[in-house]
Amino acid sequence: MTYQCPDSIDPSALPAGYPAYLGYLDGHWPTGRTITAEHPQAHIIVLTVLGGNAVADGCDVENGDLTPESGAVWARMRIDQGDARPIIYASLNTWRYQLPVQLASHAVNVLRLRRFTAHYTGTPHLCGPQCGLSWTADATQWTDAFRTPAGRVIDMSLLSGTFFGPIPTTPTTVDPEVIVRQLPTISEHGGGDVADVRTIQALCCARGNVIAIDGIFGPATDAAVRLEQGFHGLTVDGIVGPATWPVLMGVA
Repeated sequence: MTYQCPDSIDPSALPAGYPAYLGYLDGHWPTGRTITAEHPQAHIIVLTVLGGNAVADGCDVENGDLTPESGAVWARMRIDQGDARPIIYASLNTWRYQLPVQLASHAVNVLRLRRFTAHYTGTPHLCGPQCGLSWTADATQWTDAFRTPAGRVIDMSLLSGTFFGPIPTTPTTVDPEVIVRQLPTISEHGGGDVADVRTIQALCCARGNVIAIDGIFGPATDAAVRLEQGFHGLTVDGIVGPATWPVLMGVA
């Protein structure tokens, strides 16, 4: 079972009758209180866009709101305060590349979170292996162009049937090779772009290597990759491919 969950910065645009709605605690559009009052029978998901010590169901990691680092810090704070399943909302690519690094550096187990992805395909879905993840998202905002019966355009998300329940006893993980199906093979001698190299460098840094995150796959990055490969019993060749990506991302 899944649930549709609408949201909008204008609460008056939200149609009645949905089992869940998303709103915000703070920032420019603190809609959570209004949505709660107008839809008393529904589950209301309230996100903070400022983080800090805010007590909310989740946090919003995107440009202009929280960074992946401050989102991980907020999640760590909420877990320490007893929140069993804090939510992090972020784009699919942020979840694939940046958040794993920051969550690992703050000792946040990704399986403790309700993982809310944004992936605008126009088709209701939960992001998972088909989107390059090693797990299945708890919710996915799949469009920002949903048209209501009244003609209003709003966001729409799909929530898993366990979104409002306890932590699932069986984590939804897959073989690590699925993660790298859409990732490039990169080495000092080529492959990938600057963003890919920066991701590799950030992942190496999160594992204790001290190198610059400059997007240049030079000798220092090559040495860090080789060190991780040797530590995990891989072929030590400096090539970040199907065997090395999962190690750097902490899922192998």
